[in-house]
Amino acid sequence: MAWLTKLSIVPAIFNINELLIFGLPIVLNPIFLIPFVLVPVVLACVSYLAISMGLVSIVVQSVHWTTPPLLSGYIATNSWSGVWLQLIEVAVGTSIYLPFVIINEKQKVGEIHKTFDNLLDEVNCDIPQFQRKLLTRQDELGTLTRMLAYDLKSALANGELFLAYQPQVNECNSVIGVEALLRWTHKLYGRIPPMLTVAVAEEAGLIQDIGKWVIYTACQELSYWKSIGIEGIRMSVNVSAVQLQNESFADDVLAIIRANDLRYQDIEIIASITSLCSSLDIAVIVEYVETQDQRDLLKKLGCMQYQGYYYSQPLVSSQLVDYVLSQNKPNFGVPNL
Repeated sequence: MAWLTKLSIVPAIFNINELLIFGLPIVLNPIFLIPFVLVPVVLACVSYLAISMGLVSIVVQSVHWTTPPLLSGYIATNSWSGVWLQLIEVAVGTSIYLPFVIINEKQKVGEIHKTFDNLLDEVNCDIPQFQRKLLTRQDELGTLTRMLAYDLKSALANGELFLAYQPQVNECNSVIGVEALLRWTHKLYGRIPPMLTVAVAEEAGLIQDIGKWVIYTACQELSYWKSIGIEGIRMSVNVSAVQLQNESFADDVLAIIRANDLRYQDIEIIASITSLCSSLDIAVIVEYVETQDQRDLLKKLGCMQYQGYYYSQPLVSSQLVDYVLSQNKPNFGVPNL
């Protein structure tokens, strides 16, 4: 909509408004029916009164309809009064249209956010991802998905994606790891839920590039934390099933780990079945721990490593460093920076 308005500026200078009128389209929008009919009537009355009261000179010659505004007013009346009349009429017409434009924008924003909520419901439903085809849908959800896919590709290219890190702590409240969480703040919809971001990325064929970026960025941050003396922290990274279908996935991950001078064990898989993992000597990290009662119950069940808002919300890298230093300070020395 904005680009169409800008495109109409140059033609409008020469009194050619078809792009704006039919492109929005004003003539087919019920909201604009009243101002579309009312403005010409009001301006005709203003012109009649101004001329009949002698405030504006009468028209002395015809003017071609493509003559730019203001200039046409001067030529028609051979007086600056014609210019002032046109300025007044522009102000009057704008003031009449403005409330309806505001109403229309609010309606459009409401429709957009309703469509966004419907798309979230579609993504959160029980339909398997491989059976869900959003990009090819010929409805509002399909249009929105294609728009988000385009914006997501641009966000990846322009460095607009970022990671937040949610601490994972043990029974002594010491941070033993973090989970890297993908975050995307859209210019119109705000923070996009990760599940929707992943769903769009998978359908649009962007998941391999985004997934690789997530792993590299997470490993790069972990390497930095180690360089400032924060040891014993493991990085948990979520991986899409689509990524695992890539034959080079394992090699790519190993190359990223080596490039950041990390150990293979610095990167775990988040597990959830306590008894099975215990029998296999695999550490269990329990997510969504939000209260002390939950933590105490999990501890009785044998879960000794936790992640959730009871300990911390997801943090950006600088906040994560401060949190780890405050929680683990007795456990390691940190060099002066």
